[in-house]
Amino acid sequence: MADTRTFVAIALPQEAIAALEALTRELRRTAWGGACRWSAAETMHLTLKFLGDVPDARMEDVFGAVRLAAQGGSPLTFELAGLGCFPSPRRPSVVWVGTREPSGGLAELARDVDEALAGAGWPREARPYHPHLTIARVRRGAAPGQTASLAEDLASHSAQPLATVDVQGITVYGSVLTPSGPVHTRLCECPLGRGA
Repeated sequence: MADTRTFVAIALPQEAIAALEALTRELRRTAWGGACRWSAAETMHLTLKFLGDVPDARMEDVFGAVRLAAQGGSPLTFELAGLGCFPSPRRPSVVWVGTREPSGGLAELARDVDEALAGAGWPREARPYHPHLTIARVRRGAAPGQTASLAEDLASHSAQPLATVDVQGITVYGSVLTPSGPVHTRLCECPLGRGA
């Protein structure tokens, strides 16, 4: 029996992908850009829940749970806005683009997905949901001097939103890790709302 590395996410429209491509092109030219492994914009998505390796025999359980969560949701809109890093600018390991969505709909959708999958036997998330897109990972051997200007550069890009995303559905993805980066496959599309 095979396993598939699986996650639930919001796919991004082409306009958002183009905006992320432009941003990463600019950030690659910074003093710290060479210290990072950059995510390909076409593989970026807004993760709602990462499941890890799912046995193929359980995949229909995942699809059913995510469809149930999606049916209870409503279409929503958010902005890609703000840049930051985890765990801190002094010791960065991940560079991310944040979201603006004042209604709390993204967090509610993530909670609904988590609850539906918990009902199907997956463990609940232990940490609060913080929606973000990972755009780069700082290489382990990067010297502190290489990332010294990172916080200032990120702050200078945080004022204006990059793109607006209209969410009409959520997607279950399968992912294969390759030497040139992850390859994601859409396994199941789940429209939001009962009328969809």
